[in-house]
Amino acid sequence: MKNHSVLEPQSVHKLQFTYSSDLYTLFKKLLENYPHEIATDKVRDYCMSEWTLKLEGEIARMEFLYTNDYLDDIKPLIYSGQLNPDVSFLYNFLIKRAEYEVTKQDVERLESMAFDHPTLRCLSLFTLIYYNYDVRKYSVLDKYIEACDRGLQSINEPLTYYYFKLRYNELLFNHYWKTDNTLLARRYAYKIVNTELSPKKSVMIHHNLALTYVYEDYESSMEQALFALHLAEENNIKSQVKSLSQRTIPFIAAFHERAGRMRTPDKVETAHLAIARKEFLKAREILESLDSLTPFQECYLGLATKDRELIKHSKQRFIHEYGDLFFARLPDYYLERV
Repeated sequence: MKNHSVLEPQSVHKLQFTYSSDLYTLFKKLLENYPHEIATDKVRDYCMSEWTLKLEGEIARMEFLYTNDYLDDIKPLIYSGQLNPDVSFLYNFLIKRAEYEVTKQDVERLESMAFDHPTLRCLSLFTLIYYNYDVRKYSVLDKYIEACDRGLQSINEPLTYYYFKLRYNELLFNHYWKTDNTLLARRYAYKIVNTELSPKKSVMIHHNLALTYVYEDYESSMEQALFALHLAEENNIKSQVKSLSQRTIPFIAAFHERAGRMRTPDKVETAHLAIARKEFLKAREILESLDSLTPFQECYLGLATKDRELIKHSKQRFIHEYGDLFFARLPDYYLERV
């Protein structure tokens, strides 16, 4: 498939597009002549040098910058006075997610907001779902799935539709993963990775995809995790390098009791690896030194001390505190080992 073909809407959707932004036209043309990375950089330069008075074009620009991780370019635009106030508000909310811990008050504020433009209503809905995920309400998409479908059908600009469809597939992946429907989750994950993604987004999808395999198959899980780590190192995404190398890869190894000589500076996964090596006293000392325990840590401590009630309690916490039905299965596996 040609690079530019990925932006082409399917025939069934073409009738809903009443406006094509200059950005869409430019991006398609550049993709006909350049690799995706070069075309993306050129479009980024265009976004920063040219602006538009039409709201659909403005949203397309911001969505392009956001989805391709040009976040440092978005911040000045939000406060520049160039943008429609509603556009500034929503993209500011999206940026803030990476900078501080989301609260239930943030969710309530988003719930109270109303937007006139259909595309902004769709974006606000996606943002609301992200914020619910951030406070660990992973089943929230059940409530909004029909509204999301209607929202996508209301978008009248093809580049924005392309990126919003990508957003929606990500939401569906996370929803089905955390509600423990891993086959459906993977279906959406592979839809995502078969599109052109920013390096950061590609790493995150492969990272989470690795975890969906953790209970089933060591090789599949570790292969995805190592691939994600390779991408993260290649693109200097330090936060993901740290998360994968210090937590996720040791977690996979410890769960499958293949700890070997693996080491990590992360105290919790050091304890987890110690359990895999049957070094229960070492694991207990580490975990009991912590001020408070997450459900993961409580589960590990229950395994280290052979305390079945502690493990069962961690399962309830995964469900009721985290709303995470996928990792609520972890205690079941560890109960079998006590």
